[in-house]
Amino acid sequence: MNKKEILPQQVVPGKTYSFSGDIKNGCYADGTPRISHEEVTREVSYVKDNLIVCVCGRQFIINENLKIQKFPY
Repeated sequence: MNKKEILPQQVVPGKTYSFSGDIKNGCYADGTPRISHEEVTREVSYVKDNLIVCVCGRQFIINENLKIQKFPY
């Protein structure tokens, strides 16, 4: 983990963070989630056990691919 990176448990709703990780992006016809990778800077709406949801609606999956940095750096 980079010095500037923080853990998902440290994310505060209403604050802006830079995210790099997997997002839930709809579902396939058989119901399995469609996963894609994105890097964005967004405000957090709320945090769940397995997701961080941004105000824009992006749902970042909390897994080993998720990297979070406070904004501004």
